[in-house]
Amino acid sequence: MALSRLARFCVQRQMALGGYALRVASGTSGTFEEQRFRFRIQTVRQISSSLAAGEKLATAKAVQKHDWNRAVSEAEKIVGYPTSFLSLRWLLSDEIANVALHLRKLVGSNHPLLKTANQQVANLRNQDLNLLISSAYRDLAESNFIGDRDEQNNPLPSKPSTAVSTSSPDCRLDELDFGDLEDNTQSMDVERALGHPEKEWSLRHVLGGGSLLGKSCQGALMLAGRSEEMQKQGYLFGRHLSLAWQACIDLQPFLLSNLPQGSQFSLVSAPVLFHLEYDPSIYSEIEKGRNSIEEIDYSSLHKAIGTGPGLERTKNLMKKHSHAAMAVLDRLEPSDARTALQNIILAMQEL
Repeated sequence: MALSRLARFCVQRQMALGGYALRVASGTSGTFEEQRFRFRIQTVRQISSSLAAGEKLATAKAVQKHDWNRAVSEAEKIVGYPTSFLSLRWLLSDEIANVALHLRKLVGSNHPLLKTANQQVANLRNQDLNLLISSAYRDLAESNFIGDRDEQNNPLPSKPSTAVSTSSPDCRLDELDFGDLEDNTQSMDVERALGHPEKEWSLRHVLGGGSLLGKSCQGALMLAGRSEEMQKQGYLFGRHLSLAWQACIDLQPFLLSNLPQGSQFSLVSAPVLFHLEYDPSIYSEIEKGRNSIEEIDYSSLHKAIGTGPGLERTKNLMKKHSHAAMAVLDRLEPSDARTALQNIILAMQEL
């Protein structure tokens, strides 16, 4: 009964990775519907194989060449979704990204879709899980109120604290604790993160998606009857995987030597924030977009960032969180589901 309820819940609420976590932890067999979650993922552009660099992490079985499409296909076979119209490829497409963006705007409204979602969560009759998922909804809403925003409500990076070029050291994982590593049902500490490139970036994307993915994995393990320590590891896995994936996405526009005409990129992406600390003078160009992003010369920003340390630091950021997610998987017993997740993480390194 608990598993059937979880399946219905996951199709409506979570991404398929939460389902993998349950399969890894509980060792159950049979069909488990994909979990519907989208944390601002955009389609990963296929640039050329010559640009897909980066060292691989640990060795995983089953998939010798860790290409993305094959890794996702193997994961789909393990999870199974014969009664669902969803697929992982659809979840990772621009269409679902647009849907997720508009769903975020519904938080705090009385839209019927949101009422239906809340009712389905309540029907689980599990107060601990209700609290966990409700806190994830809150985190999504709070992600829209971090730092400055332009008149179109697009996020802007915090103004550099000094006009002098600096380079802060990369953070240890325990330094990226916003209160959620101790109690992830409470609001996260925002103020101490603003102005520090890695902490600000991490906070934005934990609130904007990492929290929901992590709590989806945690909730799946909760329903599977696993220990609190295992549930915490599930949260950490989803959190780190989300941040590794976001760093991968942030890198994509800068793998091209020239930005295509009319193209834009996120002004709060990791390469931008790291370069802003290295060269605070580019903030004057970013400020031009307070009224309209059309005023920003994205091409010149792209060239400047491409010559700075931001790209290498973003690659290191992706590797750090990929390693952390892989370390959580290594603590679990071997299974096809664990191997599928490992292959997805490995394939991410080659995008």
